[in-house]
Amino acid sequence: MTKAIIFDLGGVVLNPEGFTPGLLAQLFNISEDQVFTIYNQDLEDKWVMGNISADEIIEKFKTKFPNSESTESLVNKWQQVYLDQTKVDSEILNLIDSLRKNYPVYLLTNTTKIHSGLNRKRNIYNH
Repeated sequence: MTKAIIFDLGGVVLNPEGFTPGLLAQLFNISEDQVFTIYNQDLEDKWVMGNISADEIIEKFKTKFPNSESTESLVNKWQQVYLDQTKVDSEILNLIDSLRKNYPVYLLTNTTKIHSGLNRKRNIYNH
């Protein structure tokens, strides 16, 4: 007997796989290999655990790959690219709405603070 249904945000409700490294490569005009050299050293775990902010990641990359744009400007670009490139699967949201009529439905995710705020504005968490 089904007692509850759990969905994951990334890869189910929306698909941001590999998003952060690709975005950082784009923002700093560097290769993803260069991003992974720094990102995998000490940032990824801190990022996905919520122990480092987008501003802090940008600052870390600015020390290695100088960029004349302000941190605020780069974070704003980050947010816009995230919204543009991570599309919400409306069919899954419709399914969630339908399932909620008969079951408790939960969303579990390790999303980051910056992405969570943007997803909240998209009303993803209201289904």
